[in-house]
Amino acid sequence: MDTRGTIFVRPPTSGQSLKDFSSHLFGWLGIPSFTEDCFGGWKVDIERFIGSAVGITVEIRENNKKVLEPYPFIIYLSPQGTSMAADYLVQHAHTLAWRLSRDGFRCFVPKDLVIVHSDQDGMIYDA
Repeated sequence: MDTRGTIFVRPPTSGQSLKDFSSHLFGWLGIPSFTEDCFGGWKVDIERFIGSAVGITVEIRENNKKVLEPYPFIIYLSPQGTSMAADYLVQHAHTLAWRLSRDGFRCFVPKDLVIVHSDQDGMIYDA
């Protein structure tokens, strides 16, 4: 089971770039600086934006999971400076998803990222 906080996000307007979405979200979260990074994934290079505040690292990347296509972006919350499990971040993900939904975003927080097949395998937050 993945114990990072994970949120699949669909913005209120379609066609938004990953960079624009990330800039908006980091500004909204009050994270003034973030970095752009690219790493090799399975058959594809993955672009991501990473910032941190109050001991939490926020990573934003495009969603390449075909089963959840309506959600173009994924937000990962993990403890800053470590890869250790942090179950409390799952609750943070629910809180952030609920708050984003108040601003018109549709969000999905999976029960278990490893076995998710559709947005019925977790909690949907919609305005």
